[in-house]
Amino acid sequence: MDTLGGAVAGVVALSAGGALPAVAVARTRPIVVPLVPLAGAAIAGLAVTAMTAVGASFLTWYLALSVICAATVGVVWARWPRTRPWDDAAGSVGFRGAHLVAGLVGLGVCAIFLGSLKAPMTQFDARGVWLLHPFWYLQGHERTVAVLRDRGYALAHPPYPPLIGGSVALTWLAAGTKSLRLGVVMIALLGALSVLAAGTAIVETATAVAREATDVALRSRVVSISVALAGGVMFVAFAAAGPLAQAGYADLVWASAAVGAVAYGLVLECTAPNVGVAAALATVAGLTKLEGSIVAAVIVGLVAVRWYLVLRGSGATRPLARAVGFAAVPWVLIGAWPLALQLLGAAPDVPFQGPREGSDATRFVDAASGFVHWAGTNVGALGGALAVAILGAVYLRCARRAAGLGSDLWAWAVICVELGVVCAAYVVGPGVASRWVQVSVARTTLFAALEAWWILTTWAVIAAGRLRYPHLAHAGAGAGAGASLGAEKLDEPQWVR
Repeated sequence: MDTLGGAVAGVVALSAGGALPAVAVARTRPIVVPLVPLAGAAIAGLAVTAMTAVGASFLTWYLALSVICAATVGVVWARWPRTRPWDDAAGSVGFRGAHLVAGLVGLGVCAIFLGSLKAPMTQFDARGVWLLHPFWYLQGHERTVAVLRDRGYALAHPPYPPLIGGSVALTWLAAGTKSLRLGVVMIALLGALSVLAAGTAIVETATAVAREATDVALRSRVVSISVALAGGVMFVAFAAAGPLAQAGYADLVWASAAVGAVAYGLVLECTAPNVGVAAALATVAGLTKLEGSIVAAVIVGLVAVRWYLVLRGSGATRPLARAVGFAAVPWVLIGAWPLALQLLGAAPDVPFQGPREGSDATRFVDAASGFVHWAGTNVGALGGALAVAILGAVYLRCARRAAGLGSDLWAWAVICVELGVVCAAYVVGPGVASRWVQVSVARTTLFAALEAWWILTTWAVIAAGRLRYPHLAHAGAGAGAGASLGAEKLDEPQWVR
């Protein structure tokens, strides 16, 4: 089977496992298209975890977990009929045509990006890390555990979360060939799907902004602008990732999935379908890479806090128990792999070889200067987003609140946590900090840069619909009216939105 056929077989195999869970979470919205294979990839990662911790084969666990997920969805639909997707009357009603166009635009952007794969490109980390793990997983429990315990494999990062390795392993099984080229293509496909998932949030944001507009022309303008912005920000994501998105690296996968989780869980209106999508995308990010696990856990925690505040404000019963119950599922799924590593006595991951040089102070200076020098574009995106966010908070906060959108302080909190974790790793880690920053900062700051671009785009969508609220000509004068409109949507603390 050629590479194209193998990639199709891999996507079908992933989609077979992820279809029902994705539909149960996302209902009939456009996000379901990329979420189906991404959910299957998460199941593949969990299958690796179960195989490593318990035994049996990877394929056996993938089939078993897929059946368990499908059965669970069936029980939920039977017990709570309102959760059935065909009974979903909320969300994108009246905007389905626009969402279809946006989906086609997003798929077109992904197709243009994937066209660059015609020129084979496989870099060192792809061969030495991401495409080596599936070989271990396909050899079974004993081989995988032996590698995890062997410090001689430190450069291959065996403790990395298993979503990429599991997805590539399943693709190889479906295609009947263990091709490195096919593995690179599948990783690129997962990256493109993650970017598409995050891109759909832009149009969902426009839907929230335009939903109450009585002027049809204005509504069409907002949605049309959002479609163009979604396509543009997806192009920016692929450009920011550069060769990382085409050469078998997993950074774009987790970074884009985390951006989507922030958008659905902390920006869009806090509803059960939105927080469900956020949990699914956070799980994908957390099962992809170590820094993704930390960021995903933080995102889930913040979504749970916001969900609790919304439930409490709306008078729902047991808001704390429901919020904790929501967070527990992705936290358990993300934490299962590191827990298995601890129980099996796996060797710790060594991100950089060589003795530690310099004090904490000098390493911090090296890290800070390296951020500016080697991640100039990403740092610039953060600076631009911060300036726009300040202007938006002054002039557009009432329009944002009236549309039911969450405050972007949530997103900035996640960015600060991620950059803080990365900087701390450079300071306290081994090796030479300046060299470490040079070779890795483009990857470690990718999430922050993409999130900054999404913050910019969200404010642009809100600005496009600002004329919908003529009484908000001045932010200060319209604060009361904006708050009143927001209160009609859901009684929640104003700072949440």
